[in-house]
Amino acid sequence: MSVSNASRSSKAGTSNSISSARLKAAATLAGLQAEAASRIALKAIEEEEFRLAQRKRDCELQLEIAKAEAEQRALGDIEQSSHEDEPKPSLVGSTAAEKVDQWLTGNPPPSAPVQPSSPMAAIPLQREMIDTLLLPKCELVKFNGDPLEYWIFISSFDAAVGNTSVGASAKLNRLFQYCCGEALAVIRCCAVMQPDEGYTRARALLRERFGNDYRISETWVSKLTEGPRILPGDCRGIQKLADDLRSCTLTLTAMKKLGEVDTKRSLSLIVKRLPQFVQGKWRSKAVGILDKTGHYPDVAELVKFISKVAREANDPVYDLENRHSDEKSPKKKGSNYNIQATSEVDHRSRVGTDSPKRQCGKNELVKRTACPLCSGEHALAACDNFGKMSPTDRVKVASENKLCFNCLSSRHFSRQCKAAPCGFQGCRGKHSKLLHGVFQRANSEDGGAPKESPDDQKVGATSLARGSSQEHSKIALPVVAVMVRGVGSGEWLKTNALLDPGSNRSFCTMELVKMLGVKGTPQSLSLDTLNENAQVQTVVLSLDVSGTVGKAHTRKSFCIPEIHALKEFPTLRDSCATFEDVKKFEHLRDIPVPCVAKDGVAILIGQDVPQALVPLEVRRGAEGEPYAVRTCLGWTVNGPLASGSPAAAVSNFVQGGLA
Repeated sequence: MSVSNASRSSKAGTSNSISSARLKAAATLAGLQAEAASRIALKAIEEEEFRLAQRKRDCELQLEIAKAEAEQRALGDIEQSSHEDEPKPSLVGSTAAEKVDQWLTGNPPPSAPVQPSSPMAAIPLQREMIDTLLLPKCELVKFNGDPLEYWIFISSFDAAVGNTSVGASAKLNRLFQYCCGEALAVIRCCAVMQPDEGYTRARALLRERFGNDYRISETWVSKLTEGPRILPGDCRGIQKLADDLRSCTLTLTAMKKLGEVDTKRSLSLIVKRLPQFVQGKWRSKAVGILDKTGHYPDVAELVKFISKVAREANDPVYDLENRHSDEKSPKKKGSNYNIQATSEVDHRSRVGTDSPKRQCGKNELVKRTACPLCSGEHALAACDNFGKMSPTDRVKVASENKLCFNCLSSRHFSRQCKAAPCGFQGCRGKHSKLLHGVFQRANSEDGGAPKESPDDQKVGATSLARGSSQEHSKIALPVVAVMVRGVGSGEWLKTNALLDPGSNRSFCTMELVKMLGVKGTPQSLSLDTLNENAQVQTVVLSLDVSGTVGKAHTRKSFCIPEIHALKEFPTLRDSCATFEDVKKFEHLRDIPVPCVAKDGVAILIGQDVPQALVPLEVRRGAEGEPYAVRTCLGWTVNGPLASGSPAAAVSNFVQGGLA
């Protein structure tokens, strides 16, 4: 039984092998037959190409023969005409080649299978196609819905996409790709439509929303009439206005909407954006045109005028714009304690003889008086050499140069000087703080104030300009009660701090340092005040500062990594708000009293500790009333108060750098 099964299995395997081989043979045969058929077809094509090439060569040969025969007949006619008595005018003075061409024009060859003019006519078209392919790739700028950019976008889009032979689906996708913002939001609904309908509808929506002639003209008018006022000396600003005005007039002229901007009201608003001296020149020009023509100038005249002003302001030879101006001092008008500290390198480059010349617009030419001591481009009070002199030598320099002892100016004497008096330690004398030591000694000899020590002759970190105040009896400064200690020590001391956003460094009193028992590093600091320069010795240290409101573990505390301790420091007692001051104002009644006035100010926190100055809440009153600001250290009261004795007006400005 097993033998028969094995026999059958062997036969089945043999049969399968034969079938597989037969299939492979059939496949090979089919492939060879297909290849043979292809070769036959290829041979037929090659034979046809050969016959066509032969016919082409025959045609070219026939053409050459026809040309030769035509030339021969033309020469025969010319030879025959030369024996006639009267030559033909059309052939006189012509060359043989020209006569052949004339004859061929009237007598074309009998057969011309190939027209040589056809390939020549196709050459310009081929060259144009090649140049188009060699052009750089067009990069489209996305359209965000600005009506002033609509026509620029549409023109570039049509050149790159819209005028091509691609389908509507591809054009619609590209339109979605190159629109953004409001423009994309308008046409997004077209994505669900059929491509042809969607593309057409999207273009119509864009034209309706952003390409409307009246909307474009109104946008142009608003841009020109509602823009910011151009400051004197702003050469780039006047050039931009000239460019915008020219673009507006050209655009609206093409749209036949120039009348939208060519109105007296629009022109008047545009002129008001110009600097005052330019407005005066335009008024003179406008009145002159009115006298000559009987009507005011139109927008075209204004375009010419502003363009000329822009060319003058940006002239490459006589351009007076301060393109590389040095850093301007951030003096804040009305700041009570404005301090700007810079490094020694910046300070000397600003006040030394090597400082770059400051430039300004033509209407703002500033005549800078040279320093009478070193001839540098700075005031005498800002001279480093003058600051290093003794007070006696400073008085001698001022006398020799016939300068005012109060402001060190050469325009007047001290008795006519309107500048603030000395103010050092309450001194009301008409002399500069740089000369205070000499005048105080003179007063001491006459029985006046006692003679000051050499250390007291140094000018403190604050330059007080005092004068009587007529408007308000008391002005509150942002003073807050704080807890302070040396970094790492455990004992806190309560005092008052002035939060001054006009200072870029922080200061404290030397007395506070002694009370804390903290040691620091001595450092010389060069300080520029409102009208003078001085070098003072300071002690640099670090302090921890915390608020006084709430429980100790919830109070905000931070470290002032670098604070300068000064021997002379204004207490500003008259500028500290009290409970009696704030209780008279309804909006301030629930504000905790920020400090104890009798203690005065012992710390000034500047912009180098920004977390202490950030406003968290503002409490406002009626116009002219004080306001309160809450910071992480507590509430501060600012502005005029209704109680207290008349206070002196205090204005401080110091620029300090490492000496």
